[in-house]
Parts: sequence; C-alpha cells; structure tokens
Amino acid sequence: MKEIKSKNGFSILVDDDDYEYLNQWKWSAKKERNSIYAISSQKINGKFKSIRMHRILMDNPKSMIDHKDCNGLNNQKSNLRLTDYIKNGQNRRPNKGHKYKGVIKKGHKYISNIQVNNKRVYIGTFKTEEDAAIAYNKAADKYFQENSRINIIDKLPISYKIMSLV
Repeated sequence: MKEIKSKNGFSILVDDDDYEYLNQWKWSAKKERNSIYAISSQKINGKFKSIRMHRILMDNPKSMIDHKDCNGLNNQKSNLRLTDYIKNGQNRRPNKGHKYKGVIKKGHKYISNIQVNNKRVYIGTFKTEEDAAIAYNKAADKYFQENSRINIIDKLPISYKIMSLV
C-alpha cells in the first residue's frame, strides 16, 4: 500500500501497482454527501470533467462502486467492489445525528428498524440504545451477510456481560 497526498492535504491509500499510474494526475479530496472522495479534473473531448479515483481503478465510470470500509479515500482494490443501490445502502454508516445504524429514540424507548428490499422492517422496541443496536446487528447479519455494516457498541448491556462470563 502507498499513499498519495491530495492538493488539500488528505492521504489517499492506493495499491503499490497503481501508485505510478495514478500519480500522472493531481488529486483533491472532495466531500460529497457523507464521504470524502479522491477527485481529479481531466480533459475529455475538449472539456474538463471531474473523475473519481475509484472509478478509474475499477474501470467503470457508470456503475455504483462501494468502499467496503466506507472510507472514500481508501482506494485499494481490496476495498472496492461493484455494487447496486440496495447493497451500497446496506454498507452505509448511521445517519447524521444517530449513534447507531437502524436505531431511533422515541420517548424513553429505542426502536430498531432495518431496510430490506426497499421496505422498512420493524425489529423491536428496547429499553436501551445498545439493546436496539444489538438487535439491528443480528438482523443485518441475517438479511445482508457480507454487505452488512454492523454497529460498534461502546458499552454492552449488563445482561450481555453476565452471559459472557458463564
């Protein structure tokens, strides 16, 4: 793995065998939606167009490409995969303002939902945010397998700590 520095100071990770090829362009890091991507400006048919590094590497300017680790600046081929809108959504981070993916607070309870085939599936209502996040993780593993982005739980509920001691 090698590192390319963007014009605005970000580190872009690439495979060793792609390093020289990609260095023929100047790269910038640009925030788009919820991620930061490596972008260069290239002259195509007499006009300058922005192109993302991961599209060059996957040789696919049209299809959706997923960064497995959700880091748009990690452009190692092992981190990139062709995907579709649904699978890409399964690998998204939690929405802004939410600690865990698939968990919302309603009054003094936490509701866990998951989106499956464009339909919201109710998982359950829980006393703690962590319990709701654990329930989401189990559902994500069931429905999405390798595409699932599970929640990293800061503090496990006491019931899980006791179970792990037995």
